[in-house]
Amino acid sequence: MPRAGAGHPVGAAVLDDAQRAVLELPLTATAAVLGAPGSGKTLTLVELIADRVLNHGLAPEQVLVLAPNRLAATRLRDRLAVRLGVPSAGPIARTANSVAFQVVRAASEQPVTLLTGGEQDSIMSELLLGDILDQAGPDWPHPLGEEVRQMRGFRTELRELSMRCAEHGVSMPRLAELGRAHDHPEWVAAAEFLDGYADNKEQARPGQYDSAELSTEAAVYVARAEPGAAGAATLGPLAGVRLIAVDDAQDATGSTIALLQAFAARGVAIVAFGDPDVASTAFRGARSEVLGRLGEALGVPGTARLVLSTVYRGRRELRELVGAVVGHIGTALAGLQRRAELAPSAFAGPARGETAVATDAGAPDVGVPDAGAPEADPSTTAAPGASERIGYAATVRIEASSHAAECGELARLLREHHLLRGMPWARMAVVVRSGADIAGLERGLSLSDVPTRAATARRALRDDPAAAQLLAAASVAIGVRELTAPAAVEILTGPLGRLDAIALRRLRLSLRQQELAGDGTRTSDELLVEAMRVPGGFG
Repeated sequence: MPRAGAGHPVGAAVLDDAQRAVLELPLTATAAVLGAPGSGKTLTLVELIADRVLNHGLAPEQVLVLAPNRLAATRLRDRLAVRLGVPSAGPIARTANSVAFQVVRAASEQPVTLLTGGEQDSIMSELLLGDILDQAGPDWPHPLGEEVRQMRGFRTELRELSMRCAEHGVSMPRLAELGRAHDHPEWVAAAEFLDGYADNKEQARPGQYDSAELSTEAAVYVARAEPGAAGAATLGPLAGVRLIAVDDAQDATGSTIALLQAFAARGVAIVAFGDPDVASTAFRGARSEVLGRLGEALGVPGTARLVLSTVYRGRRELRELVGAVVGHIGTALAGLQRRAELAPSAFAGPARGETAVATDAGAPDVGVPDAGAPEADPSTTAAPGASERIGYAATVRIEASSHAAECGELARLLREHHLLRGMPWARMAVVVRSGADIAGLERGLSLSDVPTRAATARRALRDDPAAAQLLAAASVAIGVRELTAPAAVEILTGPLGRLDAIALRRLRLSLRQQELAGDGTRTSDELLVEAMRVPGGFG
């Protein structure tokens, strides 16, 4: 990604032609901006907000940025505050739930609170247990017996069903009608239960909404709000919003889209950034196709569609791998972002504007030379190609009497490289020995005004059950691992095969019967391995 150079405002980024085209949109234009990972979608969003506030006279209260979750909203809020450098009456970057809560609270005559997932789970658990003890309630089909209905996973599915129905305007009588029409008795039972759940919630906790109900209710209030003073009384400060930018719009749910549609009907410009190929919350109602049909979804004809054409992060091998993967999935009414070319100066690193705090539990201390070793000369220690990625390499010894002193010294060194040597924050990293050290180091650097982002996971990807199963199957497929009977059983009973013990036993018996019918003598293990080796072996 191009960097700001001499003659550009502090904090401003130099954009490429495709990114500048977003800033050149008319103030009232609604548009979808498609971009592959690393193409600078969030950077362009920040620059769009800065352009509208600093160059076109919009007040900070007249722009709003929607992020998919609170963590993303917090990061965007900090970036926007630094980039704009002007005070605002409230946070510019927020989640859709936060905006919906503000709308409903301003328009409702009674106190409004958000019903958390834990509180929903508690209410449902009590109701389900009461039905079991009293032998009452809906007539659940046989697979959903008493043991199943006491599981947390079952209650989670009920909550998701309730929120999806609220988002799409499906009432409980309608859900029951659909269940009977399509032979889904579980829908009929769920509709009866959720109807009772809604009555119980309304009586015991009036004025409480779950996230989907909150956004749906807010969309109604926004749509009904009148222009002028009357609308200001209903919507509060949000009545003056003229631009809403949506980050990661591929993760927007139906209720969020309804809220955006209501704002668009009031003449608010909507600019949505995202990539349908990286949608990850469809199981929670996300609608990745919204970017491909934004104008239709928002009721705004003539909506522009822009594509960011250059990727500034990652290596060519990674881009080729991503292209091979996404080529096998649907385009979600989009797909032009897949043609983005990798910039010659791209490097694999964290997002710009942040210092990565990484961890390698098995690695030795980084940046501490042997005792008595002189400080390395950057001009002589840089490896070939290193200057393109990190500028130069240097070894520095830090001695500190306490954790606070260590953080202070690290912050001093990082600020010195950033301010005096022009090193971007994103090209500096602090590698620690243990993940347990990261939280304290992050806090210490933040207190010293060093922007940080932790790049650590709770557990390695290979230890995740789903990833382990996928790796096992891939190892067998490419010949790294021999296909033995235990390996075959592991694959067949995992997420790929999805066989339980009974189904596996039936499969073994079926293969064995076919073998005996042909006067064969091979065991079920041998037959199982052979069937998996040959395409159509289970046919």
